[in-house]
Amino acid sequence: MSSKQNQLAKHFASLHVSGKPLVLANVYDCATTHAMLSLRPQLQAIATASYGIANVAGLNDYTMTLDNHIESLSRISAIVNSTEPSANAGLGIPLSIDIVDGYGPKLSDAITKIIGLGAVGCNIEDSYFDPATTKTKLYSIEEMKTRLLQAKTVATDLGVPDFVFNVRTDAVFVRSEGITIPELMERGKTEQPIDEAVARGKAYLSTGVPTTIFIWAGPFSVGTSSGSLKRYVKEFDGRVAVHINRKDAGGLSVDQLGQFGVARVSIGPEFLFQTMEVIKELAKGILGGGYMGSLTIKA
Repeated sequence: MSSKQNQLAKHFASLHVSGKPLVLANVYDCATTHAMLSLRPQLQAIATASYGIANVAGLNDYTMTLDNHIESLSRISAIVNSTEPSANAGLGIPLSIDIVDGYGPKLSDAITKIIGLGAVGCNIEDSYFDPATTKTKLYSIEEMKTRLLQAKTVATDLGVPDFVFNVRTDAVFVRSEGITIPELMERGKTEQPIDEAVARGKAYLSTGVPTTIFIWAGPFSVGTSSGSLKRYVKEFDGRVAVHINRKDAGGLSVDQLGQFGVARVSIGPEFLFQTMEVIKELAKGILGGGYMGSLTIKA
């Protein structure tokens, strides 16, 4: 790969500033990618949401293979790479790709393929789905540290040593011994203890690989309490990424999250969830013999 891609990775890394968070409105198909890119230059980078990509393909995070994922990503990356090539002093627009857990033993292949698509960063998780037990499990801390170093080595060997790793820990809601989806959904209804997540985040940072640590806020976007968020920022020296919650669910604004010292804010598959709700509401109107409605946006 060219040094140009690594220069873009350095630029992308520089956008992660504690107290002045980078905002990533995650995309999941060509339409959402075009929509987000239309907001340039206010939008600084593109990040994908694997859940949304899988959903659009009729799959889910557990059934979408690496090849399935790359096929969809290739279309998204082509749009990003061809839009404003003169941006950022000719480096282009940063692209970060959500690769779930890195596809188990295919981690090196996953990193190789997304860098081949032009990515300069990724989101990688410490939980994985075990089809033999139908449980979501956590890699041990040492396993995850090894995986991070492996991914970093691949990126370096490909000429992108400054590749940006947003490392997500699911330890707040996922147990090391594994948890079924119904159990996970039940635990996700309330905030859980965070000590394990803090220990994991600090261990991952000790490898020198992560740019930020992302703490998953649960399947229902329960969110993180102010006290927990303050602790994350302190323990991780401001290198914290969060999922922004909906205002009607008690979520904070980007500016408020910045005041806590957060460095990165993303939305995951939130566009998909809300778009589906809007589509259903609009359809109800015409199916009931009414007029075609229009979208009302509330901040």
